[in-house]
Amino acid sequence: GEIREDVFPPCIKEILSTLLRGEHLTHHQRFAAATFLVNIGASVDYILDLMRHSPDFNERIARYQIEHLAGLRGSRKKYMTYSCEKMKTLGMCVADCGTKTPLQYYWRELRKERRKSSQPQNS
Repeated sequence: GEIREDVFPPCIKEILSTLLRGEHLTHHQRFAAATFLVNIGASVDYILDLMRHSPDFNERIARYQIEHLAGLRGSRKKYMTYSCEKMKTLGMCVADCGTKTPLQYYWRELRKERRKSSQPQNS
C-alpha cells in the first residue's frame, strides 16, 4: 500500500519535519517515528531514506534498528508505536486529535480521505 504522508498525525509530522531540517532527534522521537512508519507498512528503505537526514546517520546501525523494530531481527516482535498518553508524557504530543494512538489517527484520516474520493463529485 501507498504511504500517505498528508494524513500523518501532527506529532509524527512534527518529528519528521525536525528530521528533514537535519536536526538531531532524541531516542524517543526516532522510536515514535520508526514504529509508526513500520506499522503503517512503510518499507525499511523508505524509513532509512528519511533517517538519512539525521546528522549522526549510520546506515548499518539504522538499518539494523529499523529491521529490529519491524520484527525482522532479534526477537522477531514488531514494536508498536507509543500511545498518545505516552507521547504527551514525553512532550511529543502537539495537538489534541481525539485518538488513543498516532496509528489510530492515521487510519481514521485515511478512511475519511477514501470516503471523500469515492463520493461522486458535484460539478
